[in-house]
Amino acid sequence: MNDYSERFQQAVNYIESNLTESITLAGISRAACLSAYHFSRVFHFYLGETLSSYIRKRRLTEASKVLVETHRPILEIALEYRFESQEAFTRAFKRQFHLTPAKLRKYGKLVRRGEILPLTTDKIQHILHGGITMNPEIVNLDDERARARIIVGMKCINTMKKNHIPQLWFRFITKRNQIRNMIDGTTYGIYLYDPAIETKDVTDDLEFGYLAGVEVLSYPESHEIPKGMMVHEIPARQYAVFTHRGRLMELQKTYDYIYKTWLPGSGTDFLSAEHFEYHDQNFTDDTPESKTQIYIPVKE
Repeated sequence: MNDYSERFQQAVNYIESNLTESITLAGISRAACLSAYHFSRVFHFYLGETLSSYIRKRRLTEASKVLVETHRPILEIALEYRFESQEAFTRAFKRQFHLTPAKLRKYGKLVRRGEILPLTTDKIQHILHGGITMNPEIVNLDDERARARIIVGMKCINTMKKNHIPQLWFRFITKRNQIRNMIDGTTYGIYLYDPAIETKDVTDDLEFGYLAGVEVLSYPESHEIPKGMMVHEIPARQYAVFTHRGRLMELQKTYDYIYKTWLPGSGTDFLSAEHFEYHDQNFTDDTPESKTQIYIPVKE
């Protein structure tokens, strides 16, 4: 199954078949034979909304049909479509359809405004294909250095709704001079990966860790690690390395390219693993020539 659009469709089919069941990243991964962690990012880039938002809207759309076509209690329908209470169901329903479930039932007809239909094969083909092709450099960290990359830095926890990364960098920059044996000028922004995320229901509250750090020459002793910091070792594996030229505020454009243009036509499988951004000694964020390298883990 080399066509990425086919894998995308398999993931969507899995979602459609499980709207009244628990939908996890692991389930998506098994159904589509792709990295569900990266699928969720691809989905967000293409559709302009999070995977959890799409699932919630599809559940509400299907629930609206049940409301109109049956006399089942609203609470029963809410629980069937994975809402924790009738109150939570009503709030979400009103945001999407601009009326309550009770009023829709009284009205007796489906409301097209707010209805979210399932993604079709034609639409998936349309949004996935097109654009230019620019191949990244494929590197293996084992080939570059005899030792692993050892990072010392500070960590924060984020969700799709709450991004603490800018504040983390501000705190880290003020304290990084406390780190011993660091390689001057190199910085890493690491999107940490926790396998436990794969088994949790897909929601906007799924957490991911992020580490802002610098590389050090040797593994530090525990007493050498500044307070509030941690040590992290970047795994030696194969990466697709993309180069972003320009300010960090424009970094999203490069990620758009990676997920929208390169990935669908590359025939490459991403790993469910951490990825990171790297800056060398020559990085300055205030010029168009600034360079950021984005390391995405790929299967060998």
